[in-house]
Amino acid sequence: MQELKEPNLTVTHMHVGFKVKDYGQWKHGYGASIKKRKAAGEVSLQVLREAGHPNAVTVISVQEDADQVTAVLESPELKARMEASGIVAMGRMLIMEEMDRRTHRALQPVQRSKRSCGI
Repeated sequence: MQELKEPNLTVTHMHVGFKVKDYGQWKHGYGASIKKRKAAGEVSLQVLREAGHPNAVTVISVQEDADQVTAVLESPELKARMEASGIVAMGRMLIMEEMDRRTHRALQPVQRSKRSCGI
């Protein structure tokens, strides 16, 4: 099997876990901040909720630059927006650099069960 060679790129990921008072309230505030997030270097994101705990949220995003995202995370404006959107407890914030990526198979669409978080 031939190994695929990719350009030497550094991809920065941010992983943030937290608890919210109300997921709908948080989601509205988060959605309203899209322009600011893009301007701060956000390229893409995933929002996840813990199964059985719909107010436990994790956001995993791809960022343009680790230094840029660090500056945003330290800003007083972000803290105010987080409080206004109903974040009640912060978990770990990680800024990571991707070292390897592989895809083993394509995902097939799955019908969500009634037990899902309803995202």
